[in-house]
Amino acid sequence: MNPSASVPHLIAQAKTIVSQIAANPKIFVSPNPPIATMNSLIAGVEAAQTNALARTVGMVAIRDAKVRELTDSLHTSRAYVEDLANLDPPTATATIQAAGFQLRKPAARNKPDLQVRQGALSGTVLLIAKAAGRRAAYTWQWSLDQKVWTDLQPTLKASTSAVNLAVGVMHSFRFRSVMKAGPSEWSQVVSLIVK
Repeated sequence: MNPSASVPHLIAQAKTIVSQIAANPKIFVSPNPPIATMNSLIAGVEAAQTNALARTVGMVAIRDAKVRELTDSLHTSRAYVEDLANLDPPTATATIQAAGFQLRKPAARNKPDLQVRQGALSGTVLLIAKAAGRRAAYTWQWSLDQKVWTDLQPTLKASTSAVNLAVGVMHSFRFRSVMKAGPSEWSQVVSLIVK
């Protein structure tokens, strides 16, 4: 990535955050770093960027040092805003947005190893496993008591259907993947009353 191309974006982002924090003095009573310090750092990066683009000798290294300093200060400012947001969870989102920061996306939830869903037809259940790889096969079982297990037809894809099950009765399901090295352990058991 070309560092000089990202500098204008950093400057614009820093200006937005500083102006948002300055515009909300009731929320951000004592900003850290102070607004004056942040404005000075932004001005320093702008001047160094101008000199670096003019190919003034030694200015690229100076600009890069000033960019690191501004970036570090933005991280400090983010921590300050997060600390304020954590003091009042119901208004945390509003506090973070009032400072001009973007909300972090929540971490993606892990897909369960086995999902069991009611089928479209009565007495049918759809089983969906977490895929083990492109060259995996899957063996499936169901049970009424988790002691005696009945095999379903093996598949080459990570899903199958169990049909002709007793309606209104709790059934338990499990699967295991089979790879070149051999079969995996059985999955966690998932139970469902079949409709």
